[in-house]
Amino acid sequence: MQPATTTIPPQQRGSQTDTVHRIYVPDIIQAHIHFLNSCQKLLKVNDWKQVSGNKGASFQLIDELGKSLQGHAREGDFIRIGMPLPSPSENGEGYDWVRIEKIEKDQLDGLEWMAIRVRPAIPPFNQQSTQKDRQTIAHFFAPGATSSFIVERRHHHLIASVNGRNETPNLKTPGLFTRIRNFMIAIAAMLGLNKSQWKALAKGLLEH
Repeated sequence: MQPATTTIPPQQRGSQTDTVHRIYVPDIIQAHIHFLNSCQKLLKVNDWKQVSGNKGASFQLIDELGKSLQGHAREGDFIRIGMPLPSPSENGEGYDWVRIEKIEKDQLDGLEWMAIRVRPAIPPFNQQSTQKDRQTIAHFFAPGATSSFIVERRHHHLIASVNGRNETPNLKTPGLFTRIRNFMIAIAAMLGLNKSQWKALAKGLLEH
């Protein structure tokens, strides 16, 4: 079974993007060890900016109460994304937000993989808000979009990928400025203008 069949949702609307980096490891035992190290990097979301060579956005794990987390990512955790661009202030406190809805790891016949799938989210500190304008997704993509971060070993080949599906702009948010901002960033991302960010992350996940 391939990771895409269980982690990456079917493409139904909007745009899809795939960013991939591959390396070859001659020794099969070392390939397995390398894969395990890459899995550790994948789970340490707070280090993704460093793994990417300090390029682009920053990432911070957040719990359901809005407090910063350290260590490995878990299903249900939020990720607070600091973009090097204006971010939603009305309901995201200056950040874009996603939630980890799935983490899986498996192996079969020389193939092993780990994957994290995230989806745009309402920030945790707004989950119980009585204000309607704060009960909205704080992300430039609409809630139907997902991003799947995957590391794989296929025998001697190691592969890291970032796979976006069903990407459409999030226009159901308070504030005209935020709607314009979401539209512009989403379209840029759908056209692949953020590919360098994900390429740097994919490459960094596979480096020693």
